[in-house]
Amino acid sequence: MSEKEKNLQNYIEEACNPNRNGINNNSDDVNKITEWIKCLTDSEKRVNALIELSKKRDSFPDLAIYLWYSPGVISAL
Repeated sequence: MSEKEKNLQNYIEEACNPNRNGINNNSDDVNKITEWIKCLTDSEKRVNALIELSKKRDSFPDLAIYLWYSPGVISAL
């Protein structure tokens, strides 16, 4: 795992902390969200990642912020 990927995963895990905003997220959900965000930069995986992220948007209210600050995601979209 590259340094950028580690930083992104740490950022998302911190942002998705269950004690933050009363949201109950487990580490499996955070890992899935991280993987889907990484998949957005791959043209072959982008559609599936967008579908999965759209399903989670209500349970992760700050998802737009995570996407905005993830390297390469906005350009890929």
